[in-house]
Amino acid sequence: MRLEFLHFLFIAAMGYLLGCVQTSYLLGKILKKIDIRELGTSNAGASNATLVLGWSCGLLTGFLDGLKGLLAAILAGWFFPSWPWSPLLAGTSAILGHIFPFYMGFRGGKGMSTFFGMFLGIDWKLGLILLGIQVLVTLVSDYMALGSLAVLTLLPVLFYFFNFSLMETAFISLLSLFLVYKHASNISNIWMGKEIGLRSTFRSKKKDSIPTQRKKR
Repeated sequence: MRLEFLHFLFIAAMGYLLGCVQTSYLLGKILKKIDIRELGTSNAGASNATLVLGWSCGLLTGFLDGLKGLLAAILAGWFFPSWPWSPLLAGTSAILGHIFPFYMGFRGGKGMSTFFGMFLGIDWKLGLILLGIQVLVTLVSDYMALGSLAVLTLLPVLFYFFNFSLMETAFISLLSLFLVYKHASNISNIWMGKEIGLRSTFRSKKKDSIPTQRKKR
């Protein structure tokens, strides 16, 4: 029992520390000497990195943030192959590390890129389906947040077809509800017509034309 608890702590700590590597925050500091959380949507993630720093930084952020979840799941499976929950635990810890990084006052991003990376590490077919849903809904609706919400809503249903256990389905459903909650501001902005669409970002030739005013505290 004590050894299993130590395994649990190791997996959780490893995932959390991987998740704490904040790509958009570090790129903002290195390239522009800014705190990306004070600009655009005030979120330390790939979508805001695209708005504030440009498409190349946004794509790089999405890739590296996804890599955190992928590595966490794969490494946990390698270290503890006899414990089937280890990839899910490590990936979830990486998501929480991304959302609550200790050195940033526990104020990070929304965790979706890391979320996709985790599922690519657990089951690459499921991960690709989730990415496909994200891309399709985003292109149709023009909002990345709606793509994320579609993924989070459909995920428990997809778990049934991929033969995940009832406990795993219940666990990931709770995580999905939490991530939906993290998108509450996006839902409100879409409803009020204030959310910045993907196409408007793509058409912008100068990122300064995208609203990136500093938030007042």
